[in-house]
Amino acid sequence: MTSLRHLDLSNNLFNSSIPESLYSLDSLQFLNLGSNKFRGKLSSAIGNMTSAIDLDLSDNELEGPIPITMGNLCNLKSIVFSGCVSNQLDKLDLSGCHLSGQLTNQLRNFKSLKELHLSRNSVSGPIPISIAELSSLRVLELDQNQLKGQLPRSINELTNLEIHDISTNLLEGVVSETHIGNLPKLKVFQASKNSFVLRVSPDWIPPFELELLGLRSWNVGLMFPLWLHSQKHLRDLDISGSRITDSIPDWLWNFSSPFQYLNLSHNQIHGQIPGIPWAMSVDSVVDLSFNLLSGPLPQISPNVFFLDMSNNNLSGSLSPLLC
Repeated sequence: MTSLRHLDLSNNLFNSSIPESLYSLDSLQFLNLGSNKFRGKLSSAIGNMTSAIDLDLSDNELEGPIPITMGNLCNLKSIVFSGCVSNQLDKLDLSGCHLSGQLTNQLRNFKSLKELHLSRNSVSGPIPISIAELSSLRVLELDQNQLKGQLPRSINELTNLEIHDISTNLLEGVVSETHIGNLPKLKVFQASKNSFVLRVSPDWIPPFELELLGLRSWNVGLMFPLWLHSQKHLRDLDISGSRITDSIPDWLWNFSSPFQYLNLSHNQIHGQIPGIPWAMSVDSVVDLSFNLLSGPLPQISPNVFFLDMSNNNLSGSLSPLLC
């Protein structure tokens, strides 16, 4: 039966473990074993079913973790585990697996999940409110999908979250303290290339200390967000194309950790450029292009590897670049 492409055994009375030989059907694209009494653990051999597109194991008596070899199934478009797999799973990584469809409330079944990686797929629809039930979640990577709608306020209940990446989607709406103001362990917030509007109180001080922040293509307001002043360990900052019409504040260079990546391009930032400090990280990147900056060139740190100040109103001598 090596040419078998479609196998549907759903709604029967099978009550054994799933036979290892089934996993050797490497041409199988559609497998439905739902609504039976299959029991035991999923074998790591499931990773051999590399042609699988649609896999339904719902409503069985399976238990234990999902094998890491599931990551080999990069043709999957639909996977259903509801009502069968135990809540012991702590990491689910299906990045770059061509998955489509929407995030469903099935995710709430994985109560012990600490890491959810669904980057580089074609997942669409909204982020479900029920994602807040994953209270152990530390890493949430949903970037490079087709997610739509607003960021649910329930994200703010994920108090163990350290890495939150929703960049390069179709999300929109207002983001305020009610969305991210209760995430004390957050280190990485990458949300670039969405259509968000940032709206926080002028005196807001976040409970977190970010290292990486990406708000590219947001509307962050006309001024540099004052709460950035509290992020002393920030080393990667991208607020390009975020509608800022302010001048560069002196405090931007006074963080405890030197910048490795700084992108302020495609705004309407005016005034002179403060000296780029010598404390910049080795091989650092600075992009100030497409603004309204004027005056002479600043002193440049020798650690800057890439520097773009094109499309401004700079003038004067080139000597600061030659020292």
